[in-house]
Amino acid sequence: MDALPALHEIPPGRLRTFLCHDPLDMLRRLRDAPDTPAASVLVVSWSTLPVVPRQIEDMLAAMADAAAACWPDDRDQPPADVLVPWFRAASRRVDLGLAPLLDDHPHAAQARQLALLLARGGPDDLCILLVLESVEQPAGHLLGFARAAEWLARETAVGVAVLLPTALGGRRELDAILSGAVELAPPRAEGAADVATAHGNWSFLKPSPGMFSGRPAGSFLGGPHPSSPGERLLAERLAADAELAGRFEFNVPVDTSFGTRHVVDLLWRDGALIVEVDGYQYHGGREAFRLDRQRDFELMLSGYRCLRLAHDEVMENVLKAIDKIRAAVRWRNTGSSS
Repeated sequence: MDALPALHEIPPGRLRTFLCHDPLDMLRRLRDAPDTPAASVLVVSWSTLPVVPRQIEDMLAAMADAAAACWPDDRDQPPADVLVPWFRAASRRVDLGLAPLLDDHPHAAQARQLALLLARGGPDDLCILLVLESVEQPAGHLLGFARAAEWLARETAVGVAVLLPTALGGRRELDAILSGAVELAPPRAEGAADVATAHGNWSFLKPSPGMFSGRPAGSFLGGPHPSSPGERLLAERLAADAELAGRFEFNVPVDTSFGTRHVVDLLWRDGALIVEVDGYQYHGGREAFRLDRQRDFELMLSGYRCLRLAHDEVMENVLKAIDKIRAAVRWRNTGSSS
């Protein structure tokens, strides 16, 4: 078994799947592997898969966020092969602080243009890494995910890697992307070096400080989700609040006493307080409702308390949402465990 995913071996326009025990730990190992950044990997990660249209929107949002962070200075002359009308319209949005996504353009066309902007040295300069963090996923969403992953590789013409928990390797819904899947070795005992692997020289694209700090702006681990306006708004307001600034981390993994791991929207570690920003797109279905309750149960018995905010509530009255978070923080500061 390989120690790390060989991202550099994925041909442009093709997809390869990797299986491992703990995808988030594997991301950290990949991040920490010594290299000299020469190309880029864009990480798009889900704890719970949304419906297929939202999966594609998440992929495009991550690509757009990363592209905006390195947008060309010359607004009249796009990089090679980028369409001039699309580039100029997208440039106007970037200048206004908006994502370079155009409502009147098909998803496929925009995926291709964004990939060209992110891989200016050619398709070998970029790999898009799609990560499922958890084994439990809503019924029916895995088949859509397999198709969306294939769509992304086909439309962007760059290499696409999929990183899955090993337990998903037997799911028939994923058969289309499991052919030739590579199982990755678990980490060695502490103090023992991993075997050398030619995984390529990669820098991690990222839009905000956090898990891949010190690298260019792509994945949302450690920062607000690029396609969640509610999380972004909360991040801004929390940073400006004298009492709450610096307390919360965004999109970080939490290990439970049940041996599970959940990525939570906001975490205050010292107070063991979790804040979730729930959008109907992700949490409105029957299966998602069940998974949320199981997740809350595991977190509660692991010592955490969870405050759930509706995404619409955050967008309509962010000050009220901040007041709720403040009240929860003060409550936890009293040492209450009930």
